Amino acid sequence: MTQPTPQAARIPRAPGPPFDPTSLLLDHASGWRLATDLGLLENPCGELVLQEATGSMRLLTEPSGSFGGLKAPGNVACAPDGTIYLLDEARHVLKRFDPCGCAFVTVACVTRRGGGARELRGRGGIAIGSGALYICDGGIDGRKKTGSNPSWNVLRARVRAENHRVSVFDLDGFGLRGHLRPPRSEFVDWKPSAVAVDRRSGVWVTDARNNCVQCFALSGRWTRSIAGFNAPLEIACTRSGDLYVLDSDPATASPRVQVLHADGSLGAAPASVAAAAGSLPRLPFHVLPDGTLDMRDCCAQPCTSGYFSPDGTPLASAPKRPARIFRTSGMCRTGPLDSGILKCQWHRVQLCGALPTGTSITIETFAADQIYSDDQLAGFATWTAVEARPRPARAGKPAAVPWRWDALIRSTPGRYLWLRITLRGSGRATPALSSAIVEFPRITSMQYLPAVFGTEPTSADFTERFVSLYDQVMRSIECKIDTLACWFDPMSTPARPVGDAPIDFLTWLAGWIGLSLDRTWSEAKRRWLLKHAAKLYPLRGTFKGLRGMLLLFLGWDSPQPRWARAADTPTCAPRVDNCRPLLPCVAYEPPPLILEHFRLRRWLRLGAGRLGEEATLWGQRIVDRSQLSVGARVGKTLILSTPSPAEDPVRVHANHFTVFVPARFRAPAPKHALENLLRSESAAYLAYDVEYVEPRLRIGVQSMIGFDAVIGRVPEGVVLGRGALGRATVLTAPPGTEHGPRVGQSSRLGSGGTPMR
Repeated sequence: MTQPTPQAARIPRAPGPPFDPTSLLLDHASGWRLATDLGLLENPCGELVLQEATGSMRLLTEPSGSFGGLKAPGNVACAPDGTIYLLDEARHVLKRFDPCGCAFVTVACVTRRGGGARELRGRGGIAIGSGALYICDGGIDGRKKTGSNPSWNVLRARVRAENHRVSVFDLDGFGLRGHLRPPRSEFVDWKPSAVAVDRRSGVWVTDARNNCVQCFALSGRWTRSIAGFNAPLEIACTRSGDLYVLDSDPATASPRVQVLHADGSLGAAPASVAAAAGSLPRLPFHVLPDGTLDMRDCCAQPCTSGYFSPDGTPLASAPKRPARIFRTSGMCRTGPLDSGILKCQWHRVQLCGALPTGTSITIETFAADQIYSDDQLAGFATWTAVEARPRPARAGKPAAVPWRWDALIRSTPGRYLWLRITLRGSGRATPALSSAIVEFPRITSMQYLPAVFGTEPTSADFTERFVSLYDQVMRSIECKIDTLACWFDPMSTPARPVGDAPIDFLTWLAGWIGLSLDRTWSEAKRRWLLKHAAKLYPLRGTFKGLRGMLLLFLGWDSPQPRWARAADTPTCAPRVDNCRPLLPCVAYEPPPLILEHFRLRRWLRLGAGRLGEEATLWGQRIVDRSQLSVGARVGKTLILSTPSPAEDPVRVHANHFTVFVPARFRAPAPKHALENLLRSESAAYLAYDVEYVEPRLRIGVQSMIGFDAVIGRVPEGVVLGRGALGRATVLTAPPGTEHGPRVGQSSRLGSGGTPMR
């Protein structure tokens, strides 16, 4: 049984002196503190691994423009909602990835071949940012030039013919906003090839004709151009705001990558793809060296292949990938680790990672009471080595499984400690070191032995190392006891089975209070439900308790703060004295979700009621029983005398309720989980119905006046470029008429319609 990773705020205090040693953690999150690094690198998972051989590693200068698979190719862009768009440069059409069908489908009526406003002529990249889709059109070349100083009409005709521009479309509805071009006073002609969007700086476009990068504001205004490139082709925006620009070296004509900083200066690119891995946002899919898209992780269901060519065509089988060849050895050294204790005897080092067959990790240690430079360490440092090798693989399990290993530090006492880590591989596999824990000072059971065992130094060292074997077993048991509270906290207990356990601890903990957790729920939802379910158990079977469980199930128990009226913006002008008082801000309340049927009774009460729709007279037809000579049919209906017909006015609406949930819970898995929740949390004598509510007001179908119906004001009209014709679309009325136009009756789009605002 392994120790769970604490996730709650109430974490027990870590063990330390005088009974247990303290520790220092070296990993990706806390820092490896590397002083030298020869042949090692940090992979995207934060592990130290061997570098790939020169002919095997991926390059930032790949022709696909993906910068070694770190970003999408130039013709692919990801929207903030996760939608993936692809521009088919050969057919000049825009495609969208459909995760349900695992295919790229064409987005109709966006782009096509030609020289019109929505048409493309040449190849180019795309980008998405600030709610807009940017499409580069490289245009066509080879037309007759018009001189060095052509007239405006001649230049405009030539630009229209060549189509050198960046089209900007609204991402919602794909309305055309306009085109980006540098001013003709600065550049007579240009050739855009790739585009990147930075929210802080604007839109960056590579100009292969003028050997520069053009910068536009998000409003579309040209701001500046940055030179220093040679035919730039691809561009990528990093997390820090810098830009990676792919161009060619003028001396060797080979591709290269330059870094364009936010201030306009140029810098050197990272040495490898792994060095630049953390600077670019992570992709939801994988890009192979030849530009093939691996979309298997984006498909909602298993598909035939999941691989697509750069133009979005599905491939029948997976392409053959080149074999990965790694270096056979690599070494790194950590900086001095400070214990803060003079002549400290460092205890042990614990490693965590993966060791495939044929690989090994060697740890060398050196301790001293003062800090030495690299040259001094190379001159007289005495290193003590300990080697870690993989354990034999179990039957049915691969050799490279998560692996832990520890060893005592045999170096002489000293305040500072240096670690020299050497990784050795077989060429086809590499060891991976994910973390290293260094414990100090050495606290063993030798302090409880007679002093004679520590008199002679050699014997004392042997005795100390001998009893440490038993101390390690005892300390592992004590550590589990020290962190026992983490196992009983819903936010930190393991959500997956540990070892050979039949169920996980989260489900086992929920069984303590009789709560059944559906395995289809996410881990965060199961933890949150278990944490807050116990406080609702005193209300179990009541309206308030069932509504609380439904709010937890739907995730509406702690909604984001919303208000019925927006807060006033401060102004410099004083408020007029005769203004009406402002209504107070009302906090948002979740919907009732449950309708108890007894509230539907509309009885006519003597002296207090009025005849009308709100009054229901008591009578025999209140439940429409079958009666002889009235509505009974032989072989079709039953004549029941129990319960008594006199109790029908009360029983018809008693012990029954209806639950209203969003329509997305109509899917099989959420529907099954909802039914299990209603069966376990409602009283046994109650009957219930479930209504799946769609985002639309439909009186008599799914909405009830006074319960869940909210009537707002009539829309002011369709705004051009923002509205879409549908059920919630209202066209404005022309001057002098009372009613607005009706599509198909009194108005026709494109001919006699009223202009939309």
